[in-house]
Amino acid sequence: ELGAMAVALAAADAGWQPLYLGPNLPAEAIAAAVEQSFAKAVAVSMASTVNSQQLIREMRKLGQLLKESAAIFAGGQANADVRAALDDMGIRWCDTLEALHFALLEENMLNRGLKT
Repeated sequence: ELGAMAVALAAADAGWQPLYLGPNLPAEAIAAAVEQSFAKAVAVSMASTVNSQQLIREMRKLGQLLKESAAIFAGGQANADVRAALDDMGIRWCDTLEALHFALLEENMLNRGLKT
C-alpha cells in the first residue's frame, strides 16, 4: 500500500489529479473507477510476485477492460516473466518513482496534444 501511495504522490507532482483506490483491487474495480472518473492513466504498484500468473491475468484483463481508453503504468516488485508479459500487453514498466514521474509527464503532454 505504501508503494501505491508513493505512486499517487508522484502522479500529483507530475500534474495529475490522482485518485487513490487502495490495495489489492481486481481489474474490474480499477476499470470501473477509470470509467467513472474519466481517468487517462492508471498506475499499478505491484508488491508481490508470489502468484505471477494470476497477476498477469489481472493485468491482461485490465488492459482489455480499458480498451486503450487509459494508459497503464506498472512498477514495484515483479519478476522477469511478469515484466515481459506486461511489455507484450503494452503496459509501461517504470523501475523507479522518478521513471514513473517522467512517464506521467510525457503522457500528460500527449493528452494535451503536445509532442514529447
